[in-house]
Amino acid sequence: MMSIRTSNRALRLLVIVCLSGFVACKDEPLFPDGTPPPEPDAPVVLEAGINAYLVVSGASELVGSVITVEAKIRSTDEDQTPTAFVVSLHFDRSRLEFLESLDLADGVLRFANPEAAPGVAKVAGAAADGFDTDKLFVARMKVLEEDYLNGLALELHELGILERGFAEVAAETHVSGNIITNDSMVVRKP
Repeated sequence: MMSIRTSNRALRLLVIVCLSGFVACKDEPLFPDGTPPPEPDAPVVLEAGINAYLVVSGASELVGSVITVEAKIRSTDEDQTPTAFVVSLHFDRSRLEFLESLDLADGVLRFANPEAAPGVAKVAGAAADGFDTDKLFVARMKVLEEDYLNGLALELHELGILERGFAEVAAETHVSGNIITNDSMVVRKP
């Protein structure tokens, strides 16, 4: 059972994380280092530790279709329970339109700012007792052009872990540039 002191600390962390995702909403442009966009449907290889990646409902949907984009988090270690996060979803506004962030009814309190910057949606979330899900967020997006995965990327700004006393571990987390359409394409590094 959590003490009142631990519970208050978790609540403060929740408020700080949720607010920090919206205080500084201006982001840099997509792929500022000039790297090419990731190839769709290349498998996500889980490195040792904590990993974040994107899953889309389809890689070749027709213009006008609505897809879902999920940001997921997994650990190759046991006992790595996320408690709070702040992420940015980068996308090309000429190819995709952000429609909404879905309420997952999973005990995680989430806030979404779909217009944090042109082509950037920020999402923050927290659960004082940790997440019972591997989903950071799920968004619905409308396809505006065929090559819509070009420019889609996840950026992790903050991640708190329950087992580490709510420590911030975003710098230690592996964020995959690969975008997949099927969770069976997630493999562990040999």
